Parts: sequence; structure tokens; C-alpha cells
Amino acid sequence: MEDHATQTQTPALTVGEFLEKNRSFVRLDPGSDPALLARRITKKRLQKLGMALAGFTEYIQDGRIYVFGNTEDSYCKSRPIDQLRDVIAKLAPRLNTALMVTQGLALPPALAEFARAQGLPVLLTELDSSTAIYRFTEFLEIELSPRMILHGLLMDVYGLGVLIGGESGIGKSECALELILRGHRLVADDVVDLRNVGGKHLIGESPPPVQNLLELRGIGILNVREMFGISAVSRMKEVIFYIQLERWHPQKEYDRLGFSWQRREVFGVELPSMSIPVAPGRNLSVLVEVACRVFLMRSSGQHPMGDLHRTLLDPNASSAGTEEVAP
Repeated sequence: MEDHATQTQTPALTVGEFLEKNRSFVRLDPGSDPALLARRITKKRLQKLGMALAGFTEYIQDGRIYVFGNTEDSYCKSRPIDQLRDVIAKLAPRLNTALMVTQGLALPPALAEFARAQGLPVLLTELDSSTAIYRFTEFLEIELSPRMILHGLLMDVYGLGVLIGGESGIGKSECALELILRGHRLVADDVVDLRNVGGKHLIGESPPPVQNLLELRGIGILNVREMFGISAVSRMKEVIFYIQLERWHPQKEYDRLGFSWQRREVFGVELPSMSIPVAPGRNLSVLVEVACRVFLMRSSGQHPMGDLHRTLLDPNASSAGTEEVAP
């Protein structure tokens, strides 16, 4: 793969973007000013507001969404209003991103007044607190992970996220088209937006301006979703396997037995990889399919050579248990 890559800073997400991407579960409280949606979320984990209401305000962090649920509601109802106002006043200025109210609860008047005074957007969800924290923390774990843009092709082949690299013009897009016609899914062509999640997982997708698009020299740009249907594309996929397409060099020695995996580091994550030489007459899509089948077999403890693999490892194994028959 060409090293045309630019690593970006860990991105921030605005409250408005958070709402837009989770609109099936979250809405803005009608009393909140939409202008407040420019507040930036920089912390991945949502946190319950209970400890802060109990007086432990030193644990409040900038850039985090705080959750108000049944526990906080019960606590607020048990406190005298003046005492509650004093506690809530101590939440400023670090509680400055957003409040999320779960299970359709209503904010206590003292907390609602604080939110208006601080210009704090209030988000509403019908989810319970535990579910909301799990769902949206998982969402933010991906959204706020370090990102890198790579030149390459990302396909969903047999359920595997396969990142295919190679120099420009080697045939990646043509390979993608053949794979689509054979029932596999396009994730990203030419430009792959990768996220390193927790230093262990690579999540890839296409940048929005070129999502679902495939460029074929001599034909032009195709919208794969419109031409082949929704089943021909996938929005996001974890990268599990890397395939490098490289031009055939007669002097180069290529692996012909496949005893061991190659490994390749991509954006800080080591992936099993395979190099496929490209020469006239080679059907790249079929070779990629077979490479993925080999990966799946080996991941399940099998080897594509079958009995030959065991024989090469232990020549005596094939004759064990057999008797010599006299002529």
C-alpha cells in the first residue's frame, strides 16, 4: 500500500453531531437553545452525575456528558431546595458540555435553572441510564479514537474486513467491482478513513463525500449503492486482514507453500497479511476470495493444504498405522 497517509489529532465531536448521529435515541430538550450544540465532547465515557451532586465535584471533567437518571432524581427529591441549589452551584464551571436525562425524567427546577444559566444543552432519552452509558460510550469510543486517512481499498469479503493496498493503477478498483459482482460489499475505495480503537482494533469507513463511490478508469465514478443496491455496500467495518497487490517481478521469490503468515503493521495495529503478485491473466477478485478463505480456514485451526501440510511437517505421520503388503 502506498504510504499516502496523514495522521490527525484525536478528534472532538460537537453535541450537535452527537445528536445527529444518535437521533433515533436522543433529542434536544425543547428548553435548550440550539446554539449550544457547538459545545465539544472530548471524553469517551459518559458519567453519572450522582457523585458530583453528593459533593465530589473534583471528579467533574471538561468535555464529558453527564447522566441524570433515577438515582440522581431520587437524591434531588430528598434534599431541601436551598441545599440542592448550593450543591448544584459548585458544578460550574467544569460541567460545561451537556447533560443527558434518561428514562423520560424531568430535571429538578434547580438543575434546569443551572443548565440555562450555564448555557448547558440538555439531551433527553427514553433509555435507562445503564443502557445509555453503554451505548453512547461505545459510540464515542469509535468517534473519538485517533484517525488516519489511507490510500487503499476496504471490502467486506465473507464477513471479513479486508484492506487491500497497492500502487495506483494496479487494479484495486477493478478488483472491487468484480468482488461486488460476486456478492461482496464495498466499504471504501481509494480513500479509507481508519480509526484506531483502544490500540487493538482498526475500524474503517469511507469519508462522507465519497461514500459508496467507486472510480473506474475509462468509465468514470459509479455510485455502487444506486447501481447494485444497498446489499453491495457496507458503511463501516473492522479491518481483520491485509492484502498487498504488487506487480509481478520475475526475479523476486514468492511464497509458494503458505506455511506461515506475514504480518503488517497498519496505524499501530498488527494484521495478518498476504502479498499477491499481479500479472496479466490473473483474476484478482478470485485470488482475493481464495486468500480470505485461506484466512478463515487458518483462523479455525485448519490448513488449506490438508493432509499434505501434516505430511510435510512430519513425513512419518502419513505412514503411521499402515502395514507393508507383500507383493
